[in-house]
Amino acid sequence: MTMSHTLARSFASLHNAPSLNKSNRHDEHGWSRNRSCFTSNVIPSIFDTVEQVSETHDFLKNLFSDGDLIPLPFQRVLAPFIARRRTPQIEKQYTDIGGGSPILRYTKLQGEGMAKLLDELHPETAPHKAYVAFRYVRPMTEQTLAEMKADGVKRAVAFTQYPQYSCSTTGSSLNEMFRKGRTDGSGIEWSVIDRWGTHPGFVEAVAQNIEAALQKFSPSTRKDTVLLFSAHSLPMSVVNRGDPYILEVSASVSAVMDRLNHSNPYRLVWQSQVGPSAWMGMQTGEALKGLARLGKKQVVIVPIAFTSDHIETLYEIDLEYAEEARAHGIEVHRADSLNESPVFIRALADIAAQHLKDCSGGKEPDSSCGANAIRVRSPQFSGAVWNYFISTTDTSVNVEEDPTNTSKNKFVFLALQITLAVIAEISGIKSVNDTLSNGLDIAILASLKLPRTLSSLGRIPPFTPTGVSLSEVHKTGLGSSAALITSLVSGLLIHFTSIPADSISVPESDGQLLSHNLAQYVHCYAQGKVGSGFDVAAAVFGSHIYTRFDPAVLHGLMNDQALRSQPLHPILSSSNKAWNHVIKPFKLPPLTRLMLADVDAGSDTPSLVGKVLKWRSENPEQALAVWTDIDTLNTRLAGTLVEGERSGVPIEPDEQTNLLDSCLSLAGVIGGGVPGAGGYDAIWLLVCDPIDTSPDIPPLERVEQVWSEYKELDVSPLSVIESLAGGARVEDLNSIKGLAEATAPL
Repeated sequence: MTMSHTLARSFASLHNAPSLNKSNRHDEHGWSRNRSCFTSNVIPSIFDTVEQVSETHDFLKNLFSDGDLIPLPFQRVLAPFIARRRTPQIEKQYTDIGGGSPILRYTKLQGEGMAKLLDELHPETAPHKAYVAFRYVRPMTEQTLAEMKADGVKRAVAFTQYPQYSCSTTGSSLNEMFRKGRTDGSGIEWSVIDRWGTHPGFVEAVAQNIEAALQKFSPSTRKDTVLLFSAHSLPMSVVNRGDPYILEVSASVSAVMDRLNHSNPYRLVWQSQVGPSAWMGMQTGEALKGLARLGKKQVVIVPIAFTSDHIETLYEIDLEYAEEARAHGIEVHRADSLNESPVFIRALADIAAQHLKDCSGGKEPDSSCGANAIRVRSPQFSGAVWNYFISTTDTSVNVEEDPTNTSKNKFVFLALQITLAVIAEISGIKSVNDTLSNGLDIAILASLKLPRTLSSLGRIPPFTPTGVSLSEVHKTGLGSSAALITSLVSGLLIHFTSIPADSISVPESDGQLLSHNLAQYVHCYAQGKVGSGFDVAAAVFGSHIYTRFDPAVLHGLMNDQALRSQPLHPILSSSNKAWNHVIKPFKLPPLTRLMLADVDAGSDTPSLVGKVLKWRSENPEQALAVWTDIDTLNTRLAGTLVEGERSGVPIEPDEQTNLLDSCLSLAGVIGGGVPGAGGYDAIWLLVCDPIDTSPDIPPLERVEQVWSEYKELDVSPLSVIESLAGGARVEDLNSIKGLAEATAPL
C-alpha cells in the first residue's frame, strides 16, 4: 500500500491542424493593476454584523432601509420605526453572546489567510490583499471603496461570503457596490464570485466539523443522530419569484451528505423568520419538536449557509434552539462554524485562484503538420520535437518515427502506439483517420518550477524554458514520466472522443478508469517492468492511498508480439475486474503542508537503475541477499541500503542523508524522506504550517534557511500546493497563464 500524493502537473495540449496561414488568434485579455485584491463584499448573515451593542440601532435602520432585501411600503418612514422597535430586543441578544458579534474578526482572518495562500497559488497577480465591505455596518461599502482607491487598486474581485446566491443577499450587496463604485472615480476593474456552495473545499470543511460534532455522542447510538442542516430562511414572496437560494442550499446539503457517505439521517430546515408573512419552512424550532415526537434523542445542528459565528449561531442556535431541544429530551450539539478552519480558508484561496485563471485571456494556437502526422513538442527543452507518421489497415494502427528526428522518446512513442490502437478498437479505424485528416500537434509542458527561494515563485514566468536538451535533464523522483504519459494518453482519448471529456475527472467513471489502466500499461511497457503504479495513479486520481493492481493483468502484454497480435481494449477496459487496485481518500492533516526541494538537479534514473541491475546480474547470490534484506527487514532499511554502494552508484548519498537529518531536527518538521528510486532525487518534508507562530520563526522559514545555507549540495525549493481538485482533468488553454503562449506552434 502506498500513500500517493500529486506533486507535479503535466499538460498535454492537443490541436487539430488547420490549413496553412489560417489564424484563429485573438488578443489576450489583461488588466492594469498596482495590486490584485479581493473584497469580501458580503457577510455571511443577513441580520448580524454588530461588533458592539451600541451599533445595533444604526445597523437595523440600514437593514430595514434595504429595498432589495426587505421591500416595504413607505420604506423611508417604516424602516426607522421598525429599527427603533426592535433595537432593545436585539441589544439584549448581543449582550447575551458577549456584547457583540465576532464576524468582522473572522472575516478579516479568513481574508488574510486566503490572500497569503493566493500569493502562492496565483503568483502572477501577487501580492493580494483582502478588503472587507459590509452592507449595513462598518466597514461600509463606500468606506472600503475609498480605502481601495487610496491604495491605488486597479483590479478587484467582489467575492461574496454567502456560499449560496440570493438576490436578497449577494444580489443586494453587489447592487450597492455597483451604485457606490460607479461614482467613486477609482477606475477599478471588477469581476465577481457570486456563489460557491458546492466547492469541494467548502464541502470538506463542513463535513469535518460535522464529524467532530458526532464524536460527542456515544459510538453505540452515533449513527442514529439526526443532522439538522439549518439555513437562514427567505420570504416566500422572494422564493416564488424564482430566487435560486433554496435550490443552492439544497445542493450544498446534498454534496455534504455525499461526502459523509450518508452516514446519518438528515433534514434541511430554516431559521430566523421575521414578521407575520409566509417564509420558507419548516422552521428549525418546529423541526426539533417534530423530531422529539418521532422519538429522536440526538441531533447535530449544522449551520450550512453561514461561514462564521454570529448572532444566528451563537444566540439563535446555541441558546434558543439548544434550550428548546433539551426541553423536549433531545441531546443537541452544533457543528462548529467554519471560522478559522484551514480547510475552509484554503477553499477560499482555491476558488479565488481559479477565478483569476478563468479571467485571464489567451490565444488559440494553430499548427500544421500534415495529414496522418503527429508532432509532439516539449517547448521547455531545446530540440524536443518528435514527428510521427500514422498508417492504418482495416484492423490496425501503426506509428512510425520520422527518420529526421534528432532524438528518440520511448515514452511518447509507446503512448501514441498503444493509445491509438485502443482508440481504434473503441471508435474504429475510420474515426482515427478522420480525426488525423489535418494532422495533430501536441505540446507537453510541466508546471513545476525551480526557484531559489519560495518567495521568488511569483517572479518566475510560468513554463520557463530550461535552455538544455531533454537528455541533459536529470529526474527528481516526483513522477514526471508518469504525469507525462497520463496527460498524453488522457488527452488522446478525449481528443479522439473515445471517452467523454468530463469523465476524466469523475471518480470511478469508465473514462477515468480506462485512462488509468491504459496509462499504467504504457508506463510499465516503457520501463520494461510492472512497477508500483502509484505515480500514474497519483496523476490520474490525485492524492490518495493506493493499493496496486495484481501485476498479472499485464503480464501477457509486456512484449512486442502481444502488443501487435491481440486486442488491447478488453484487457484495459474499466469492466475488466482483474484491475483490482484500491483507491482510498487522503489529504494532508490540517495546519500542515508538504515542502519539496530539488537536490543537485536530480539523478539519472535509467543510468542508476541500469548500473544496479548490471551488478545484480553479475553478483546473483550477493544481490539476492540484499534484495531479501530490503524486502523483509524494512525497519532496518537505512542500514540495508548501504549495500547498494557495491553497485558503484550512491543509492542514498551521505550528503543527502545529512541534509534530511538537518531538516528533521528543526522544530515543526514532522517527517521527511526521498520520494524516488535513489540517487540525488528530490527530498520531501511534512511540516507544521500554523496560521500564526509569533514570536517564533515559522517552520517553513526554518527549513528554507537550512536549504539556502546548505553547502554539501545545491538545494532548490520546488513549488508544491495540495489541491482538492483531484488528478487528471481537462483545462481551458486560456485559463492558465502562459500556457497558450508556451504551446504556440513553432
